Amino acid sequence: TNQLSDKLDKEQELLDSSKIPESADDFDRMIATNPNSSSLWLQYMAFYLHTAEVDKARSVARKALTTISFREEQEKLNVWVGLMNLENMYGTQDSLMSTF
Repeated sequence: TNQLSDKLDKEQELLDSSKIPESADDFDRMIATNPNSSSLWLQYMAFYLHTAEVDKARSVARKALTTISFREEQEKLNVWVGLMNLENMYGTQDSLMSTF
């Protein structure tokens, strides 16, 4: 029952929106409940950039752009700007131009 208790505690932490996700699985769970949150997607990108996994951060941004509802223009714009900044800082001239 201790494992069950630990698991329930972990799930409760994930429901707490002030809790910072600590793993890709945490981000995936939080995004599943709030897929239109550009803030969450950008945090997910930053999570990968902190571990120098630029390709994974890029992949998260592209997934965000296809996942966020077309009605959420500002949220999509936020992610798109984040992707442009990522390409500007870590990508090549070609990868930056491909974001347009």
